Amino acid sequence: MKAIKLFLITILISVSSLLNAQCKKDTVFYYEFETGTNIKKLTDRDIHQYNSSGLVSDITYQIPSSTPGLWENQTKLIFTYDSYNNKTVELTQNWDVSNKVWVNQNKSEYAYDAKNNLIEETILGWNAVDSKWANGFKRSLTLDNKYKVSKELFQIWDDVNLAWNNYTQSASTFDSEQKLIEVLTVIWDADNSQWNNLFSSIIKYNLENNIAEEILQSWDTEIKEWRNDSKTTYNYDGKKLSEKLVSLSNLKGNDWIENTKETYEYSKNDDLIAIDRYANWDEINKDYANHYRQEIVCKNTTGSNADLDILINNIYPNPIVSNAFYIDSKIKTSYKILDYLGKEITNGNLEIGVNCIKTNSLAKGIYYVFVNNQITKLINP
Repeated sequence: MKAIKLFLITILISVSSLLNAQCKKDTVFYYEFETGTNIKKLTDRDIHQYNSSGLVSDITYQIPSSTPGLWENQTKLIFTYDSYNNKTVELTQNWDVSNKVWVNQNKSEYAYDAKNNLIEETILGWNAVDSKWANGFKRSLTLDNKYKVSKELFQIWDDVNLAWNNYTQSASTFDSEQKLIEVLTVIWDADNSQWNNLFSSIIKYNLENNIAEEILQSWDTEIKEWRNDSKTTYNYDGKKLSEKLVSLSNLKGNDWIENTKETYEYSKNDDLIAIDRYANWDEINKDYANHYRQEIVCKNTTGSNADLDILINNIYPNPIVSNAFYIDSKIKTSYKILDYLGKEITNGNLEIGVNCIKTNSLAKGIYYVFVNNQITKLINP
């Protein structure tokens, strides 16, 4: 049995690592609202633990037990650091209900240069049969003379030839003030030994130098032009991010269709304490069909930012390989695949663990996978 290869690209931007600098998370609770009501149901929680340096040592993801007041383990992230407090290993384990033990799933190993800049991440999958780790993906970073990431190269491990094969590469452009203004991503064409355009991200800022807008474009291989895909608009209350709106491009690429929204709630100390997520805009009723909420309980308010987020689901590989991709779900739930106009293409149910989604009937293009409160941009090259 080959180890499953893990890879994650998501269009969601985590704001807590940017704005939640005072709050050391203790517990994060996740809720889902009944459609059309203010009644919320607790769906899961994350519990954060810290080491003596104030850095996150592990995050345990749990769901409510059938026994009221109790919780069931699902997934755990364990972090290891070097003497400079650089994260060197991120280990993911799943809970084995039958044997009541944690079981390895995948891990990321990180490497740094002499100035403690991250330069490489290797993602490995656990081979339970051989009880050893197997290479999956590698991310290599190139830094410019300002120590900013100018290039990101993703490679896939070739089990047959025992070598890393090119997959995608991203190049970043900065303005004179060293603000990121564009990211161009290309995909490797092994048959012709060349890089081909895949998608680009164009970022704009407001007068306070905060991100105001990000437009994602995909490369149309037929007409050899960039096509608008999605737009994210950021609104602020003073210096604090208050709202993030995601719109999808219409068929002609000349208008935007509202799709999702996030709003942010802060304490009197300006700690981020809640995020509301709204999805599936209903044009007829002028409202969102789905509403989710994340509430953050702070352990204390220190000056350090030891904040790490756990994503609800891993979706990989992305772009799709061999007419299939995988959703690693921590709960029994459902998923939807939408096209770039927000039209539902297909849907299905997910079991706890790794779910294989076949895409034989999926045409080439850009899609969105909606699972709970996570929307991931999926590329079918």
